[in-house]
Amino acid sequence: MANLNFGDDARGISLSTRSEDNMSRPLPVRCAVASCDEPATYKIAAAWSDGQFSELKTYGLCCHAHLGTVFRAAAARRLASAAGSAESQDEIGIYRFEPGKRDRQLQRLWGLEENYRA
Repeated sequence: MANLNFGDDARGISLSTRSEDNMSRPLPVRCAVASCDEPATYKIAAAWSDGQFSELKTYGLCCHAHLGTVFRAAAARRLASAAGSAESQDEIGIYRFEPGKRDRQLQRLWGLEENYRA
């Protein structure tokens, strides 16, 4: 892909696209706790479907230190959100977060979930 340059706009802002090299490196995903700067290592999510399409609905991303806090908050939000009439949603789970992997490729950590379930 070529590095396109459309020049500068009237405010002096460059309209160039990002270079191919920068586009191949994903931005780091950080823990959802505002005071934490650690990378996310867990995805708290629930399997969701509308009958034709399915995905993991994300309720939080966090580091190891904040897993319990984020999991409990996610569980409360999951209970408060109602699925539509044609939708189905499973209970939340803990998945190992790996940037660049699709939902179906993420490993569910069943044993770890048992530590945080009420």
